[in-house]
Amino acid sequence: MTHTDTSSQPLSVTRGSSWADRGWRLVYRCLEQPRLFEWFRVPIVASTQRIIDQELRLEPGRRVLDVCCGIGSFAIQRAGVMYVGLDYEFRYVRHAAEHRNGQPACRFLAADATQLPFQPGAFDEILWIYGLHHFSDGQARGILRSLVSLRPQHLLIIDLVGDDLRGMKRILAERDRGKYVRPVARQRAIIEESWLIEQSGVMPHRIILDTVYYRCVPRRAAGTPEG
Repeated sequence: MTHTDTSSQPLSVTRGSSWADRGWRLVYRCLEQPRLFEWFRVPIVASTQRIIDQELRLEPGRRVLDVCCGIGSFAIQRAGVMYVGLDYEFRYVRHAAEHRNGQPACRFLAADATQLPFQPGAFDEILWIYGLHHFSDGQARGILRSLVSLRPQHLLIIDLVGDDLRGMKRILAERDRGKYVRPVARQRAIIEESWLIEQSGVMPHRIILDTVYYRCVPRRAAGTPEG
């Protein structure tokens, strides 16, 4: 999906017709294929899953929404937990659904994160995993406000770190399909307009981009004014 918003500026990348640009365009096309996308994410799946298990207490009866779920890498498959994954890319959603056969508590929906089709109170916990950097500041603020309106108990955000980008990490940030890889301070500023961050931390990686997580509660639930 192509998001257009002038409220924030993406990392500047010079794109032309060089062999490097043609190579990256080929990479993007390959990542549109769910199986290749799944392979590409292998280095971060295990560490991300550990954070989800650590930060969310998913007991039977909990209802979980996974915004920008992609191919369903982090689908919750626990007894008694209802999981709904949402993503704009239909081929990802179809792949996720086909590979979760036999898991009746998991379902997947092709929809736009900026127009969530849910009623308040529909979910107890919300995941937004590696989706924030695909949206401009204005769009991200709108999504975060709409997530508050669903009245969950917690929101867990995990995203890429845009601080101290050097060497290969800068190349990866500039060439990421999401054009808004932000420094941690900027991420926090956007999130804290409508959410209170209870817990956060950075997961460092040697070559690929570092990742950061935020466990949040709605500001109104924390007894503070809404942003």
